[in-house]
Amino acid sequence: MRLRINQSFLNIFFIRNLTKRDRFVSFTLMRSPGWLLLTFLPLAAAFIANGCGGGGTSGDAAPPENVSLSINGGQTYTSSKTVSLNIGATDNVAVSGYYISESPSAPLPDAAGWVDVQPSQGYNGTISYELSENYGDKQVCAWFRDSSSNVSAAASAVVNLAFVAPSVSNPNIIMVVVDTLRVDHLPVYGYSRDTSPNISTLAASSVVFSNAYSAAPWTLPSFASMLLGKFAFNHDYNTLQTQAVTEKMLPGLLQDNGYHTVSVQTNPFVPYLHGSFDEKGDFTDENIGLNDGAAANYTINWLNNWSDEKRSFFLFIGLISPHWPYKTGNGYFPYFVMDPLYTSSSQALVSFPLSNDGAITYDALPEEVQAAIGAPSNGEYYMDSRLYVAAYDSEIRYADEQIGRLISTLKSKNLYNDSVIIITSDHGENMVEHDTYFTHGDNVYNSLLRVPLLIKFPGQTSAKTVAGDVRTIDILPTALDYAGIDSGDIDGKSLLPVINDGNVDFAERPVISYLLKNLVAGTRLVSVVKDGYKLIKNPVISEFYVLAEDEDEIYNLAASKNDGVNALSEYLLQFYAY
Repeated sequence: MRLRINQSFLNIFFIRNLTKRDRFVSFTLMRSPGWLLLTFLPLAAAFIANGCGGGGTSGDAAPPENVSLSINGGQTYTSSKTVSLNIGATDNVAVSGYYISESPSAPLPDAAGWVDVQPSQGYNGTISYELSENYGDKQVCAWFRDSSSNVSAAASAVVNLAFVAPSVSNPNIIMVVVDTLRVDHLPVYGYSRDTSPNISTLAASSVVFSNAYSAAPWTLPSFASMLLGKFAFNHDYNTLQTQAVTEKMLPGLLQDNGYHTVSVQTNPFVPYLHGSFDEKGDFTDENIGLNDGAAANYTINWLNNWSDEKRSFFLFIGLISPHWPYKTGNGYFPYFVMDPLYTSSSQALVSFPLSNDGAITYDALPEEVQAAIGAPSNGEYYMDSRLYVAAYDSEIRYADEQIGRLISTLKSKNLYNDSVIIITSDHGENMVEHDTYFTHGDNVYNSLLRVPLLIKFPGQTSAKTVAGDVRTIDILPTALDYAGIDSGDIDGKSLLPVINDGNVDFAERPVISYLLKNLVAGTRLVSVVKDGYKLIKNPVISEFYVLAEDEDEIYNLAASKNDGVNALSEYLLQFYAY
């Protein structure tokens, strides 16, 4: 514990916030013949009320209403272990020292840790105090001692030490959703290729969620779930026939609390969802994957022209570069062809219809790549899966470049430190898993459902990793909770408690994803993850996986793990029934 003292001896009357019971006891005693017990019994009441022990002696010690303590001016949360304490004693209290502790036990008059001050009547001091380790509620107790070694009753205050403390004002919120971004293709999640240096830099001062799950494996229902905070089966945006959203989404909830909202999108499905934004930048023409730079330019220009410092904003940005078809002219493709990962990986042969505009041809390659790998063996297009993975990774790097530009602009406008910045994805991408090649939207395996999720909170300078399973439907209530806004009756839960104590209560936070197959009116698939096990169900069959042993979901153990299937089926029925 380090104490730095800024003392002033002021004759100011400080009143402790007594409970009604405290006041009753004090009043009764003052009117009774046993008034000399006035000091002792309020000490007992104080002990009951605030959990701090009474003084070590009772002779001339001050009763609780004559001493006071506040933390950070009365704040209930702090994200810093170093707090400011204001301690006081009224001018009828003789003071020669004080004692500060998180232990509720009253100190002996000669105990180590007392801080001597110039003897006086009354006291007021501001002290810098270091809270103990571990997050949670911290009760701090203060006692005063006079020159005769009488110890006062305790004053106390409670503050919650949190890695992320809720904001006292409305912060700016910037949310970037990178379409089709596999979590295991980012270095911050263990990937060997440097696909995202800007995301990695951001992660060094963010909360990184190791196991975040999307509500659906394709864009429209996933985006809708994020903006509504609902499971995909609890909203109507699961088909291509979807009408424009009329429910109040995240932008509407923020607008109700004074925010200006801006949506900048590159995926043609998302404009269904951004009608309620105050401003919209639409980059969703047929040049899919080529518009991230233009979307970033629009956003940067908007930031450079934003001048209403008294109003908070919500920027919702969608980037799409990693979406099929993968482009090879983004400037990063040659970095990943013939690199150590490329040369050490096994080649899988993939085939596409001749009409598929994503098949990579010789003419589409930069000259240095043409020289390195030669012409395709079939004379039409390349079938080596490693080439497509390299192209996919290069598209991630291009999207990451745009994120870096946005962050640089935020810093240049002095908006970075005080903003909430969220990076995530709507879904992942199959490479060659499960007999599907470089696509998504057709299953509920983790190659599509696990997504990155990073949140940088205002003032955050260090990283924290949350290992428990969470959901992208938790983003909305987290942002609102941090800003002090009620999120209403939704499926998502704020992640602030998870961040601060590290525990995920699966009874309150089920990890469920949903797919209406064929995007129109096909078979429903639903998956649930709990305690390292995963169940996939449709009306006919079940699949069961032990994720710790089978991360890629290759071995369906449903036939041999009936107990596991039944347990997860019963759990799923609490939230979803066919």
